[in-house]
Amino acid sequence: MLSTILVPLDGSPLAERALPFAEHLGRAARARLMIVRAADQAEADRSGGLEAQTYLDVIAAGLAERGTIPGTAVLLDSNLPAEAIVDRVRYEQAELVVMATHGRSGFGRFVYGSVAEDVLRHAEVPVLMIPATGARTWPRAGALRVLVPLDGSAFSEEAIASAVTIADTLNAELLLLRVVPPPRHPRPDRYPPGEMEPAQDLDRARHYLEEIAAQLGRPGRRVTACVEAGEPAATITRCVGEQGAGLIAMATHGYAGLARLVLGSVAAEVLQHANVPVLLFRPTGIRKQTAEPVAVSGAGATGHVRYPPAHR
Repeated sequence: MLSTILVPLDGSPLAERALPFAEHLGRAARARLMIVRAADQAEADRSGGLEAQTYLDVIAAGLAERGTIPGTAVLLDSNLPAEAIVDRVRYEQAELVVMATHGRSGFGRFVYGSVAEDVLRHAEVPVLMIPATGARTWPRAGALRVLVPLDGSAFSEEAIASAVTIADTLNAELLLLRVVPPPRHPRPDRYPPGEMEPAQDLDRARHYLEEIAAQLGRPGRRVTACVEAGEPAATITRCVGEQGAGLIAMATHGYAGLARLVLGSVAAEVLQHANVPVLLFRPTGIRKQTAEPVAVSGAGATGHVRYPPAHR
């Protein structure tokens, strides 16, 4: 269940690409949509944040007219916008952040020191990233599929709970995907000539997904499983199109945000080429903590709602 969704904006049309997705989730969950804008020191000195507040008020009025519950906050003295955003997430006790990337090609620039990367690195809640180009808004009615890539690790499985929350909110189908990569140095006595992967590896992957799907099953929730052989990142990207997925949900690895994911990681490659929103979750064991919240203005906090526990 979602009760508060936070959407950081910077006044640009690219940042506003996050709004239709956040609004869709907000209406489905009957959640409050907290839209925030960080005002730098120059703007704070010039207008005391009045310009930013006026901008947010116009957007909030439109959201209210369409049946969404809005809230606004201007983050003053925000020379470090990512830190101010994360502090506000804590203050509002938001369960989800929805924000757009500013890359020119999907998530191409996301992994290079951006505000989005810093928010993901320090946020204690999942972050739904909307690519700068190519992402279509979700249909108001009809089937929506949430693709959940799993690699068999406990870290990857920590994304399941967040995926379930989004899928249940949107009445979407969960599609569990296990990609079995090709062998790097196959032994001739183990792999038959011309066979990329041994059948037993694919069978183990199917059994793994079937177990998870069985544990997630409940009346009204659709869960399917798919096993593919190939390079993980390319296969995930291909399956998005073939399976008609409108969202990818996955955990991020690495102890220093996405900076360490740039070097050949599956997550970084998927982010770079995705043309659908990607829900990212940093597992508890590798999440970093930030400083105490800074002074902010705006609406007060709401009750915190936990995600259902992840499969182990």
